[in-house]
Amino acid sequence: DLFRSAERFDVTKGQFKTWLLMFTYHRAFNTLRHLRANRYYEAREIEESLPEFVAPFPSAEAAILIKQSLERIQPRQRRTIELVYYEGMTTEEISTLTGETVSVVRHNLYRGLEKLRLILGNAQKERI
Repeated sequence: DLFRSAERFDVTKGQFKTWLLMFTYHRAFNTLRHLRANRYYEAREIEESLPEFVAPFPSAEAAILIKQSLERIQPRQRRTIELVYYEGMTTEEISTLTGETVSVVRHNLYRGLEKLRLILGNAQKERI
């Protein structure tokens, strides 16, 4: 972004250092606003959602339901969820293992959890 915006710098309006500081300042706030608008920082842990979906099922049935639900999401998302919740790995460790960036790992985790909530919620509605 800085390289593409360098032509906007005007020597008559001030020093390059000041322009660079203001450019960086506004870019950081725009990025923060974008991330908040897309709910990047909002996440519910799967443990918070599971009791409301799984509680009415016997434990063996719940295990089958969760296994079937995991099979219905994308493989990368399933792998990420399994590594986090079954293997206890962090997103940084998964990133190193898979070669994906940390942000991609987080994306896979949060999207996969969102899809699991939807799938488990639909299963709960069908059961009632």
